[in-house]
Amino acid sequence: MARKPGVTVAGVRRRAQILHKAEELIARGAFQDMTMESIADALDVSKSGLYHYFKQKDDLLFAIRLETLTGLITHQRERMNSGRPYVDLVREMLYDGIKLVSDSPAKYRAIFELKMKSIAEREEEIQALERDYFHMMAATVQGAIDEGSIRPTDPRLVTQAILSMINHAQYWFKPSGRLSHRALADAYWEMLFIGVASEEWRTVPTATPIPRAANVEFINTEHSPPS
Repeated sequence: MARKPGVTVAGVRRRAQILHKAEELIARGAFQDMTMESIADALDVSKSGLYHYFKQKDDLLFAIRLETLTGLITHQRERMNSGRPYVDLVREMLYDGIKLVSDSPAKYRAIFELKMKSIAEREEEIQALERDYFHMMAATVQGAIDEGSIRPTDPRLVTQAILSMINHAQYWFKPSGRLSHRALADAYWEMLFIGVASEEWRTVPTATPIPRAANVEFINTEHSPPS
């Protein structure tokens, strides 16, 4: 991708370093109440150096949110164009999400918790990306249904279940704990794909299943998938 006029390699690298340092502040919970001046001190850059790339705190958060979602969408598009079985792609969506929570918890906090008062155009851009990502994930699940590896069900509901597993992990998962991110993703996948019922109980009649075309309502509208 060609660089914009006046944008240097050193400038791109410096901007990336500032964003990485900002992510560290977010991960430590030291970002939300800080001023641009204290952020500059914490990042070990001059105020003029920080203001050259970001004029306010929301610029930093917006950049982190934008680049994270853009990266997820790019990876998902590559995955969908790979020609591999869709069931493998669904499993990788779960794995990659847990890996991102493990490697970059600050990015998840920036997206889901630290939404500041962005201008409407920015929020519309972020929401459009969130919708695109959700719909691409649901289309991948639908591909697995069509190939017969996942039983007919609501692909949006399956996608929401995957995202819920990923998003909630940010509150409790510790990479240094007893489970690696891979082990957690494998355990989640087994619960999602195979289920938790024993062989004996799988034959016991249960309540009427949710129809595939059911209109699922979500209580938490802030984090609900786009319609």
